[in-house]
Amino acid sequence: MIYTYQQTSESGSFGQPEGTDVAYATSKRDLVWALENWRDKHERVGSDASHASITVWKGRLANVQDQHPDLRVIPGPRGGARFELC
Repeated sequence: MIYTYQQTSESGSFGQPEGTDVAYATSKRDLVWALENWRDKHERVGSDASHASITVWKGRLANVQDQHPDLRVIPGPRGGARFELC
């Protein structure tokens, strides 16, 4: 399955993405990898890594501006990833 995702953050160090600022993944493992990299980026700039999240839509979309997301991937309690339905 193809997933479209955006990296989002509750931290004030990052702006919110535009509707066309998307990336693609082919598995949930790829989404977990994207979250880990996003969390690492938070730590490098001195932000709290628990504020990192990935917003996910099923399918390949070029613009997610008016689309309701299907999932959110958030940091788990012991450093893993949790998938939440939206």
